[in-house]
Amino acid sequence: MKSKITTTLLALLALMFTSCLAIAMDSNKDPKGPGKVPLVQKADLIVSNIENRLLDRSPAGHPDEQLIQFSVTVKNQASGPRAASTANSLTRGGMAMLSRGKFKFRFCIDDPSHCSSVASCRHLHEVARAIIRPLAPGASQTVTFNLLVPKAGALTYVAIVDSLNWIDEWNETNNLKRIPFIFSGPLYH
Repeated sequence: MKSKITTTLLALLALMFTSCLAIAMDSNKDPKGPGKVPLVQKADLIVSNIENRLLDRSPAGHPDEQLIQFSVTVKNQASGPRAASTANSLTRGGMAMLSRGKFKFRFCIDDPSHCSSVASCRHLHEVARAIIRPLAPGASQTVTFNLLVPKAGALTYVAIVDSLNWIDEWNETNNLKRIPFIFSGPLYH
């Protein structure tokens, strides 16, 4: 009788172990697939919105420029019951910097090479930056800043979130957004 109970318990434990292993293996798959929800979804930072408005058509001392206010919204688009806050998704670099879930935002002028990743954009001329507080799943923060922008010509700006790679994310390839601006005269809002 004892050996039958032991055998049954061992079989039950083996079944539980293989079930847990199958769930863990499923967690590494794309969460968008049918029925695939990872055990813990990492944070996923994006630039979700960019707005601008004219503040001054001819600021003093800058006849060829206009003063524009930019508002850039950064979001942790991780969702679901197992989604992670940026405070719980730190890389080794983030832990070493004691970032506690904070991360860097950069707003840069793009160059003709059109950088394609956060790492390839590190050389860009930075015109604005901010440290973003930790973001819970679904939470966002808006950064607002003013820039002098040419009245004529074309520029492409790049908004980069987690530029120092402090946050271990579900998707590390969606951290930048390009904003082309073509100026042919005064802007109107």
